[in-house]
This record gives sequence, C-alpha cells and structure tokens, in this order.
Amino acid sequence: MINNPLYSATVKGKISDIAAAVPQTELDKAADASVIASLANMLWQRAASQPGYQGVPYSTTDPVTTADAASVQSSNPSTWPSNSELIAPVSSGAGQAVPISPSITPGQPSTNPSTDPGVGTNVNVVNTPNVNVVNKVQIDLGADPAVATPTLESAPTAKMILDPLLNLFPTLKNFVVPSHESVCPKPTMNLFGRSLVLSAHCDLLESIRATLYATMAFVWTIAAMFIILRA
Repeated sequence: MINNPLYSATVKGKISDIAAAVPQTELDKAADASVIASLANMLWQRAASQPGYQGVPYSTTDPVTTADAASVQSSNPSTWPSNSELIAPVSSGAGQAVPISPSITPGQPSTNPSTDPGVGTNVNVVNTPNVNVVNKVQIDLGADPAVATPTLESAPTAKMILDPLLNLFPTLKNFVVPSHESVCPKPTMNLFGRSLVLSAHCDLLESIRATLYATMAFVWTIAAMFIILRA
C-alpha cells in the first residue's frame, strides 16, 4: 500500500481530546469558509423548523454557499472566527434572550436653539466685493448691445386663415356644367320584310331619368373629390 501524504484519516472521539492533539498553529488559523457555510445552513434549517419562527424561511434551492461565507470573511476579517473558536465550549450565557429594541427615552429639545456660527446674507465675494482677497471676483458681461424690446405681431383672424383655402381656385366658383341634349339611339333592322325598331331600352331609361341623373351626379362629384385629394 502506498501512503498518500494528502490523505487525512478520520479521527473520532471527544472534541476536547481531539483539540488537544491539534497543533496551535492550526487552531489559530481562520475557519474554513465551507465549514462556516455548513454550520450556517444547519443552524438556519433547525431554527426555521422551530414553532413560532418568524425569520427568513430556509430554502434548499438557495442555501448559504461557500462563496457567501468567503465574501463575509473578506469584508469582516477581524470578526471571522478561528478554528479554536469553533471547537471552544459554549459560554454560560448562551441561550439567554437578547433584547433587540430596548426602550430609549429621547432628550427634551431646546425651545430656543441658537445658531453657531451665525447666519448672514452676504456669503460670497460677489455680494461682498470689498472682502480682503488677492483676486477679487469681477463679473464682466460686456457692452450693452441695446437690444430693443421685441414686438409681437397681431394674431391672424379666422378669415385670414381660411382665405387661401377658399380662394384656391377662384375660377371654379363660376363653373357651370354645360347643358346639352341627347337622343337615345333606336337601332332599326329589317327582318322578314318588316322594319323593327328597338326602343324598349329608351323607354326604360326615360322612366328613371331623374334618379339616374342624381346618381351619376353624385358619382362624378365623388370621383372629382378623390382626384383633388390625391393631388
């Protein structure tokens, strides 16, 4: 069998007996962060299982890790326990209640407080130009440009705003659709020695002349409006 110098055999017995065999140099070393993390998890889990516990619930998915303990050690090296403190017996005061919020009686405030030093209004060199300094503050804004007070133009009226739109096409105001007369075509044809005149469609259109006129006027108006808007 080959002995491994890095392997440490498990030692069993009382802590006081085991501690007596540990060199003092090892006892004076800072406790390992993984050991502190394990102790914190164990104590946290036991405390959370006690009835009436009102602290942070123990989480198996987010326990205290070695990195957490190492971060506390680096931030507070003076309060970090050593190996000897971990194996030391519990003091006689352990288990006693620790007051967290002792009652504090505040003092009575003064009814006529005074200010020291006194408060003044001239607190800088600009307000007090005669102060004894090496380099006095001089504010130079340059020569007065003599800019006159600006004048505001009168607000335009509604007529002035709408005139460009209302007079956009002045020639269209007098536009009138020219009137004309049209005749419904009546084709004729000779068939079997007789002359046939096709006029039934003319009679139908003549009966709905007014309705057809209004409908086509509306259609052309809509078409003209779309042409103007698209332009």
